[in-house]
Amino acid sequence: MTAIAPSHRAATEVPRFALAGSFLEGLAGQDFARIGDALSAGVRLRALLPGGLREWTGAEKIADVFARWFGGTEEIVREAELPFARADAAPELAGQYEGLLAGPDIVWPSRHFMGEPALSCAERTVLLGCVCGFADCWPLMARADVTATTVTWGDWRSGRESWDLSGLRALVFDRGQYERALQLTVRP
Repeated sequence: MTAIAPSHRAATEVPRFALAGSFLEGLAGQDFARIGDALSAGVRLRALLPGGLREWTGAEKIADVFARWFGGTEEIVREAELPFARADAAPELAGQYEGLLAGPDIVWPSRHFMGEPALSCAERTVLLGCVCGFADCWPLMARADVTATTVTWGDWRSGRESWDLSGLRALVFDRGQYERALQLTVRP
């Protein structure tokens, strides 16, 4: 009887689930270079958008597309705030926000982003805080309306009550996708 030893060779390929996880972590963290690194060079993206079917090829190009779609939200807020900041002779304040500190009252399973805010002001959920590190110093806030199927952020307000942010449109999220994204905030 002859015994055959099992082959124990080192894995030469990264498991696909590891790449998918890296892609999702890049998307959740708006790290678009990481998204590009998780894609193969010849990858192709096809997307049905309101303007019709669009296609892109190549990891770098697709990472740029994701950056346009999911990055730059601070620029949208900055543009809405800039006329008021200029009127207050403080244009440098427009869009100056940072993410909230990842304390247990903010990260999943907290209900902070589910309409039961741990940090609130003017009956709105604080979404972003001041660059100084104190959320209540200069918050960006919105009403978070949660239904069985959607989560909507709207009725925006900044740290200055006189700044009219009604030009910012409401953001509507699929509740299942929204909750899955929040679950990525859990820290080990």
